[in-house]
Amino acid sequence: MTNPNENSMQRRRFLKLVSTSAVLAPLASLTACSGGDEATQSAPADAASARPDPTPAATPEPRTPATTPGTEPTGDMPRLEESDPQARSLSYVHDASSVDASKFPRYEDGQICANCALYLDQNGAEWGGCSIFPGKLVNANGWCSVWAPQA
Repeated sequence: MTNPNENSMQRRRFLKLVSTSAVLAPLASLTACSGGDEATQSAPADAASARPDPTPAATPEPRTPATTPGTEPTGDMPRLEESDPQARSLSYVHDASSVDASKFPRYEDGQICANCALYLDQNGAEWGGCSIFPGKLVNANGWCSVWAPQA
């Protein structure tokens, strides 16, 4: 039979590991996208190679946001689709009145994206940004399982 204190310590170690990974995972993806550590990049061999090229670089074409059929982007961000994998994992819906309260006991009538602390667009528009779904617009009348009351 195992010692209850040993089980408790193993559980604490596991929870600490999981919570640390949850915090560090987004940071790791940011460093991977930045092109690596600037300190590891090699310095120019001489001063001549450090001078900028006198030929101006071509101006890149403006980026058009990727859209899926049935979505019209507002500004430069597409609307979040309920079928999006992240939206599905957080039970996002465009219409909070369609949330099954028996399936989501945290849901209460009146909880919508527009009155969530994570909703970024407070100007009364039908679609706005959300810190949970960066780069996508959510419906102001929507809801997801991460809904948090405004302070």
